[in-house]
Amino acid sequence: MEDFILFGALVNTLAAVLGALIGLAIRFVVRVRAEKSATDRDLDAPIPIETAEKPKPFSHRFGKSMIKGFALCTVYIGIVGALKCQNELVLILSMVSGICIGELLNLDHLTNSAANKLEARMKGRFGNIADAMIASGLLFCVGAMTVNGSIMSGLGEGHALLISKSVLDFFTAIVYAFTMGIGVLFSAALVLVVEGGLTLLAALFGSFLTPYMINMIGTVGSLLIIGLGLNLLGATKLKIMNYIPAVFMPILFCLFIR
Repeated sequence: MEDFILFGALVNTLAAVLGALIGLAIRFVVRVRAEKSATDRDLDAPIPIETAEKPKPFSHRFGKSMIKGFALCTVYIGIVGALKCQNELVLILSMVSGICIGELLNLDHLTNSAANKLEARMKGRFGNIADAMIASGLLFCVGAMTVNGSIMSGLGEGHALLISKSVLDFFTAIVYAFTMGIGVLFSAALVLVVEGGLTLLAALFGSFLTPYMINMIGTVGSLLIIGLGLNLLGATKLKIMNYIPAVFMPILFCLFIR
């Protein structure tokens, strides 16, 4: 089975799906217990003379704290990857050109519109699908481990890196699905598309992708991960989806800038 070229991408996708399902199950149980506990307290409580603001339930506070904690980890992961940059000029040109393409296509609007329609059909019962899908999808699919692992699989050098990434994504999916909702489950499909696509491209054009290109692709991706983390912290409101084309621009610029 490991001789199958997409084995690593499939394992990573299944790990993300399984983690998301576990996280959603925990989210459901916690929410049901919290609602039952709140109902019991309301029935037993005397009628208050003066109304005061009720403290947030534990599940709400815990979810927000977990998102902020993972946001800090996300920023750290992005910084570590971005510091490996080999050419700042390629990084700048890739970001500028990629953002121009993303803004022209308005990828953020298209993504949010599709997610909002799906969310409306589900009557908002499973959290903000757009935010969850974008946040977890970027974390799963943009980064050095994704690029290098997919290329290793495509070149027949084994699936060890993608399998190691699968373990990380499994636990990440649990926490993200618990805190952000069902959008994390949908983002798992992006893992198969992105990693499977990169693996097949590496199999066809592996000799074309140099370590220099791979480094710069990972660097741009790491920069987007920093932006994602800052968004989750509430420090910025970047339209990260409009920045996605920048990830592919180093392939062009690395041919001319050494």
